[in-house]
Amino acid sequence: MPRNSVSRKTSRIKKTSRKLRKSIRKSIRKSIDSDEMDISGGLYINDKVIRSISGPVSFYYFYPKIQGYPILIFMGDYHFSKNRACDPCKQGECYEISDPSLLTLLDTLSTSKNPIDFYTETSFVGTFGGFKKGFMEDLTTGDMVSCYHHSLRGTQYDKCPTRNIRWQAGDIRFASQNIDKIYSQLNSNQDEKDDKDIFKRTSHYYYNNEYIEPALSFIFAEIVIHKKITREAIKTINFFFGSFDNFKKLMLLSLSDISKFTSKFFRLLNPENSAIYKQIMKIKIPINDINTWRFIYELSLKNYFDKNLSQHEKRLLKSLFENMNKEDKYTSVEDIDYIEVLKKFAYWITLNLLDIYTLARIFKVSKDDIKPSLCLCYFGEYHIQNMVRFIKISNLYNTIFEKESNLSNIQKDIKEEDIERCIYFDEIINLKL
Repeated sequence: MPRNSVSRKTSRIKKTSRKLRKSIRKSIRKSIDSDEMDISGGLYINDKVIRSISGPVSFYYFYPKIQGYPILIFMGDYHFSKNRACDPCKQGECYEISDPSLLTLLDTLSTSKNPIDFYTETSFVGTFGGFKKGFMEDLTTGDMVSCYHHSLRGTQYDKCPTRNIRWQAGDIRFASQNIDKIYSQLNSNQDEKDDKDIFKRTSHYYYNNEYIEPALSFIFAEIVIHKKITREAIKTINFFFGSFDNFKKLMLLSLSDISKFTSKFFRLLNPENSAIYKQIMKIKIPINDINTWRFIYELSLKNYFDKNLSQHEKRLLKSLFENMNKEDKYTSVEDIDYIEVLKKFAYWITLNLLDIYTLARIFKVSKDDIKPSLCLCYFGEYHIQNMVRFIKISNLYNTIFEKESNLSNIQKDIKEEDIERCIYFDEIINLKL
């Protein structure tokens, strides 16, 4: 994707969006009785009008230019709190994003031929931890866990509030979670050993996959947790990167030349070792070129590294990687400065793998050719900004409605009390699919 075409494409999208919004408003006025309309706007689902949603800090509604692509709704979350949600939140007009009543309402739009996909920031197995005290926790723990497991639907463990929505775990970074902790949320009676064994067997596929994306997170986690390069880390490095020296050189390259780093990293990917590559190969033109996705990773990584890693931190990382070795003594990383900067580095270098994986899944073509009519994505605001950036420069969608977060620049220091977790719909949006 040519870099100098971004601004022209964005300009065309904005001009087209204004025309399309007018067209949609006209069509809504024809389909909805004028006495039922309100100039303040709202999200229309069937005959229900939603004035506001508690939880998201941002909201984006994209309509496809190409037939066969789904409508997209992206919502950003700022984890670990529910402060400054909609207040007042009038019953019947305002819902929390995790409210079963809202999810049930969305569920009425989903059919077997035109399903709705709902992606959240959770792991392959359907999370057990969530993001404590926030709205994301409500969508990914407790009764919601069974929503993500096909093998549990229709069983005694199925407590999902929706029947038709296809719930999708979008976080490729953490594909190997402890299945016992998942089970404990679904069944409080730990003595039912037979049921527990059955659950573990049916879930084997989810937690035993070996892909390079979660492997990268695992390597860094081993070093940070144990403060040394463990034998398990060495084993994983050798399997995915060929040798320990290859891994060291690749990490050092990320600090000096991000373009070369992303090129070498993407050349390691193939359908057998990469969940991202596997999904990209299922996409039809015009976005099935692996280099397009590599460029998105490069663009995002450069942006985050430039804004979040100081020169001093880069020097610390350079020293850390240069002095790593694979001897039996395994390099100790006791210095707290090294540990903290390594955690920061690992966070940013793996962050966008989630975004690319989710986007690739949205655009893939399934074997049965069943295409979703609507995809909803509820992720951390960092992820949503990155995915929105891709959609806007892809020239595949018109922007119908957008509410940016009041964090206008997510990289700056923000106080918790400044974060608004409420989306008011001041325009009319008809979600009839």
